[in-house]
Amino acid sequence: MEKEKYELFTEVLRRLDKAGVLSDLMIAGSWNIFLYNGYFGKDAGKIPPIRTIDVDFLVPKPARMINKINLPEALKDLGYIVQFKGNEGFIKLLHPDLLVEFIVHEKGKGVDGKPVPLPNLGVNAAALRFMNVLYENVMTVSHEGIRVNIAHPAALAFHYLLINPRRKNREKAEKNFDHAVAILELLLKQEKTEEMNDIFKKLHVNWQKAIIQVLQKKGQAELAMKIQNNVV
Repeated sequence: MEKEKYELFTEVLRRLDKAGVLSDLMIAGSWNIFLYNGYFGKDAGKIPPIRTIDVDFLVPKPARMINKINLPEALKDLGYIVQFKGNEGFIKLLHPDLLVEFIVHEKGKGVDGKPVPLPNLGVNAAALRFMNVLYENVMTVSHEGIRVNIAHPAALAFHYLLINPRRKNREKAEKNFDHAVAILELLLKQEKTEEMNDIFKKLHVNWQKAIIQVLQKKGQAELAMKIQNNVV
């Protein structure tokens, strides 16, 4: 990973932590993979490297946030500027090396594609499906002395497989699929199947079927069978 991106990511985390809001957030998406080294050890290098410059922060329970930070102002000296994306005005914090966005879980029928205000952060968030798969299976790791909430590897893999047919960007969908397969294969190789099984069994039966079908359809029938056989 480029030094500039690494240092910027760390500084963003540090400022969120200093403001007391980082514990109310978790990493969503591919940046989880960067933080799996402690979990997988040297085998973490077998997961395809992340290429994205977007870091997504998931806000599991916005209403429970107590501390506040005006994030656009807090990151301004790092070179971040506010970009309004789409007709509805979704806020993205724009930087050449690392973009920052926020996500919440879409409940029920959703919010009609409108951004969800996050007054404690001074930004808004997109509401997306299946994010509960991540925040219901959170674990905490240390990065440069900062405690960071991330998704359990199995949860991230299953999340990627669930959203795969829905992704409009097919190139990104394929990369995420490769990440999911690599993660699940590592969990099997390292015999870390108990938590994987528990996470899979907690999913709605239709979601379980969707995960298996995606694997089968995309040439990973053997892996799909191993997952089914491991779940008892």
